[in-house]
Amino acid sequence: MQNALVIGGLSGVGKGITASLVKKGFNVIVGDQHVLNKDKQMIGDVLHLYVDADNDESVNTLYKNMAKLVDHIDMLIITIGAIDEGSIQHLSEEKWKWAFNANLFSNIRLVDALLPLIKKSERGRIMLTSSTAAFGRVNPQLGLGLYSITKHALLGYFRSLHNELREEGIFVSLLIPSGVKGKLAENSAAKRHNLLHESSNNVTGKQPKGRNLVAPELVGDQFVNDFLNDKVFITNNPELVMQSIDLEYQFIQKSLKK
Repeated sequence: MQNALVIGGLSGVGKGITASLVKKGFNVIVGDQHVLNKDKQMIGDVLHLYVDADNDESVNTLYKNMAKLVDHIDMLIITIGAIDEGSIQHLSEEKWKWAFNANLFSNIRLVDALLPLIKKSERGRIMLTSSTAAFGRVNPQLGLGLYSITKHALLGYFRSLHNELREEGIFVSLLIPSGVKGKLAENSAAKRHNLLHESSNNVTGKQPKGRNLVAPELVGDQFVNDFLNDKVFITNNPELVMQSIDLEYQFIQKSLKK
């Protein structure tokens, strides 16, 4: 049986992917910050382990727990991140560190810790989760500059990781979900409250009003199937991704002609 570890599998995209993997017969383990007893619990056929991906010690504990449960990991799927709104001017160093830790270093921390188990798989796979904001698609009125910058950094990490691990027989994909229901804004507000002492009522980065959102269960199968078929970029809205890339290309092209 193949082993899949889904980080952030209790809500949003991660929840949909978890449900799909269970249907396909994978041995699925969920790692999430919202496991109730901060240890482990069984929900149906899925074991849930507590992990705070922003914390080195917690990620190391996750690795030790996984090493006791399985001798290899076939799939590592990371669907976590954080969002905020506002100008990038005069941000505190703590806010910059918080955003990069949540959207970049948490991924690096998890990959580095769990790679020994992934390398023991006959066909290891890793999926990171990004956004169209990584390609420069940012509406200035929404004030998602900080989110865009950190996701752009994650894009660079993904490209390098994909190239390096491909030589070792490990395939790395980038998930770019669009308009999927989740708790990104709410969970991010809770993180800022705990780490930056901001008000927990300051829920920023929510989906624009009137936008039709897709239930995660409706896209989970597509994401998993694309992952198993070795798609490098995985999305439920390829048109939006291409528009984002094209906008960035047009910006560069115009700037070079000036």
